[in-house]
Amino acid sequence: MQPRLLLSTLSFVPGASDEMNGCLFTDKTRRSLLVLTAAGLTLFALPGFASNCEDLATLHLPHTTITKAEVVNGGTFTPPTGQALADLPAFCRVTAVARPSADSDIVVEIWMPESNWNLRFEGTGNGGFAGKISYGALAEGVRRHYAVANTDMGMATPPGANASIFINRPERWMDWGYRSTHEMTVVAKQVLRTYYTREAVHSYFVGCSTGGEQALVESQRYPDDYDGIVGGAPAQNRTGVHVSILWNFAVNERTPASYLPAAARSLLTQAVINAGDGETMFDCTRCDHFVLIHRHPAATVNINDQRDGLRNIVGDVKIQLERMTINVRIFDVPQNIHSV
Repeated sequence: MQPRLLLSTLSFVPGASDEMNGCLFTDKTRRSLLVLTAAGLTLFALPGFASNCEDLATLHLPHTTITKAEVVNGGTFTPPTGQALADLPAFCRVTAVARPSADSDIVVEIWMPESNWNLRFEGTGNGGFAGKISYGALAEGVRRHYAVANTDMGMATPPGANASIFINRPERWMDWGYRSTHEMTVVAKQVLRTYYTREAVHSYFVGCSTGGEQALVESQRYPDDYDGIVGGAPAQNRTGVHVSILWNFAVNERTPASYLPAAARSLLTQAVINAGDGETMFDCTRCDHFVLIHRHPAATVNINDQRDGLRNIVGDVKIQLERMTINVRIFDVPQNIHSV
């Protein structure tokens, strides 16, 4: 008998009267019931467990299929992404697929410490377009003794495909926009409740970028899901975010000479940051210098000062400066793409 069920059957403890619900209780019976009730309360207060992790594979949840339930021994675990994760405690790993609509395919993964659970649940956010589980977030949570969950937001793409397969599929965009995070939360809470035979004391959500957007949406649409929410750098202005991304791509790919290697971009960006306060926006007004246009309008960064560094990165400085004429427009305000 599970502790939760045990408590429900022992909740009718006689008080001043020896008769309750037609039953007669002796002193010996009363003492026995009180002892059993105390034992039940003790079981309820401690993090209990289902018979074993693998039993969770048979758990039946609304529009959700448990696809795996396994114990992962402590140490190193290599997830499907192939990047090994170290310094992990032993945990129960559960994967599931939620289908709240006919076109939904929301993958959820839940990691629960085998011991020393801190009685808290942590929902975690994804990044970018998602489409895969963020295993780093799961690892960080379980190392801190949280029962932790993550979702691919319903946007996994088959090999060789891209996001274009989701055009004209509104249910998938509803999943990505808000539904998947809520589904992850509901499924994870049901799974951990079954595994530990109790609720989490507190539930928190933590996410950044797309995860920050998930955090804001959770707080607005499903305020009862979490007791506390951390939303870092939320990408909630999707129009502005994606115009910015497209602008960077267009400027870099306009001509073969437009592309700057990462080392050159880093060198030039650091030069601009050093000239300002790290928060300035800047524009190109000539091909040989930047003019900061936010907090330090008079500050300039002369590209010629970076000549030696650029030579080490790309060789011929003259060619590099010709590339800079186009490339520095990354730092400009996005315009009509035909003006690039």
